[in-house]
Amino acid sequence: MGPAGPTLIILGSARSGPAAPEAGGIRGETLPIEARAVASTTTTTNGSPAGVRPARRRVRLRSWLAAALRVAILVGLSAFTAWTATRSEAILEARSAFAGARSNDRPALRLALRRSLDHLGRHPNDAEAALIAGRCLTRLEFYRQAEPYFDIAERAGLLTRADLNDLALGLTLSRQAERAVAVYERILRQAPDDPDALRRLGAIRYGQMRYEDAIALGRRLAKVPGSEESGQLLLGMTFGEKHQYAPAAAAYEEVLRLDPELRRISMPADLFWSDLATNFLQTGRGADLRRYLERALERDEGAVLLDLLGMAFEQEAEDDADADAERCYRRAVDIDPTRASPWKHLGLLLERRNDLEKALEYLDRSFGLEPNDIQTVEHLKLIHYRLGHPDKAREFEEKAAEIRAKQKSTTGMGN
Repeated sequence: MGPAGPTLIILGSARSGPAAPEAGGIRGETLPIEARAVASTTTTTNGSPAGVRPARRRVRLRSWLAAALRVAILVGLSAFTAWTATRSEAILEARSAFAGARSNDRPALRLALRRSLDHLGRHPNDAEAALIAGRCLTRLEFYRQAEPYFDIAERAGLLTRADLNDLALGLTLSRQAERAVAVYERILRQAPDDPDALRRLGAIRYGQMRYEDAIALGRRLAKVPGSEESGQLLLGMTFGEKHQYAPAAAAYEEVLRLDPELRRISMPADLFWSDLATNFLQTGRGADLRRYLERALERDEGAVLLDLLGMAFEQEAEDDADADAERCYRRAVDIDPTRASPWKHLGLLLERRNDLEKALEYLDRSFGLEPNDIQTVEHLKLIHYRLGHPDKAREFEEKAAEIRAKQKSTTGMGN
């Protein structure tokens, strides 16, 4: 019977027992290549070629390894395909969620953050995912945690100055001023005229009482087109804190020239007018102040403006100045009886006229609204002494000492 094939010949020889092979033995060409070398050299005592069984095992092992390799490749390709799909899904979902999120849409921001972090778990240096993560963290008010992600985005050239400004503002609001300063200085190295960085860094330095730094930043900001009034405002505030009233008044006056209706500055109008009035009155410019205030009152009759106008009238020292001032103060308390200042000024005016009972009434109203105003407390003490109320006078004397002690403990020196 002719051979059925190489494998059957090998299997038959191994199982046939004592039957001797033909001369020349089993022909090598009927064996797989792995067994061929072994079969061509020796035979066993039962006539089977030495190494046939090991060869068979090798054949099976090789076949199993080849099959296993094919399976591993297929599994690996499937895993890679699934990983790629997951990766694409994560970044696409992060991108979509962030693009559709409003600034205060916390659920959408959290979703965008989660999916961007999923993506970064597989690709830790992916700049787009890092940028989305940093922006989400900034909007969610996790400012410090945003910084390393912004660093990744910056290395890839994706980070914008707006991103850095948002980060620095967040650090400022979370009371991490020096970290914010470092970010603002980083922005200004790239863009020396960036108005947001100049304005916000100037505000930090002003708050730190580093007044010379704030003045330098204010001067730079005042030269940036479109931000001139913000620079002048920073200068006015800082010179005022340094008790340099003339340059402060000049800076505030320049703000009014640039922005007559105070629509572009960030300071509330009432606070602006109060600061401007302080500097004008300190330099004896009550008449100029009155003209500015009367112009502003044509647009809006407010209690603050009327109170300040009364002070301007008092400084003019004309015959009817007191009457004009009183009219302004009374109109101010009619408009807003919850403001302490016009009650105080009305009381001080009546004290000068020796109308002590009325003065006491108005100063008491002021004290009830603003109990830590040292001027109000001091004059209440004096009026009580003059009216023969020593116990009440001592009470206000102690209150005045308490206020001064607090002021002393909180007063610092700027440069």
